[in-house]
Amino acid sequence: AVAWDTHAPTFRHEIDPEYKANRPPQPDDLRTGIPIIKQMVERYGIRNLELDGYEADDIIGTLADKANAEDVDVWLVTPDKDFMQLMHDHIRMLKPDNANGGFVRIGPEEVKDYFGVYPSQVIDVLAIIGDASDNIPGVPGIGKKGAPQLIERFGTLEEAIAHASEITAKRQREGLTEHAETVLQAKRMVTIHTDVPG
Repeated sequence: AVAWDTHAPTFRHEIDPEYKANRPPQPDDLRTGIPIIKQMVERYGIRNLELDGYEADDIIGTLADKANAEDVDVWLVTPDKDFMQLMHDHIRMLKPDNANGGFVRIGPEEVKDYFGVYPSQVIDVLAIIGDASDNIPGVPGIGKKGAPQLIERFGTLEEAIAHASEITAKRQREGLTEHAETVLQAKRMVTIHTDVPG
């Protein structure tokens, strides 16, 4: 299956109207080409899937989670690191390798190598780091090295916030304290839903 975003606002836009507001408009070539690509996909016997109110990520997450629960192997073909939160017993990624050609296979161990945490904690790290392309701010002063260290130490973002006073690094302590509400909202935004109806 190939999952697509629609132009309708999603629940993420309801949480934060500025979600993805930085993105440039879709190029005209892509806008006119997508309907043709969808026709080609259907002619190859592959289903196109989309649902207003949800992103393609959520549709993919829902299908992958259901398949995993039934012990069906799933390969997610995507360059998007956000999907690393879904890696599980039967869920793997094929990430395009732009430097060498082909694909890199990613499972839970590769996620640990990439993020410093296992898939179940990826959303906590993503929330702290933020994502400029989606207009998700993250916590100032905590980057790609500090975020996984905090999550490894405290287990979850919520626990890191609850124990922020114990953190000796001033920028991390103050960042989590002052931006607690924002980063908890970010966690809701970066979480791929696995319960899309239909």
